Amino acid sequence: GATIIGLYPATDERNLTLFAEWRKANGR
Repeated sequence: GATIIGLYPATDERNLTLFAEWRKANGR
């Protein structure tokens, strides 16, 4: 999986979902 902004690897749907929420919270 690819590393998302060096925070954590998006290796599964769960992490992708968490990143989606994080991205919304950070307005990116």
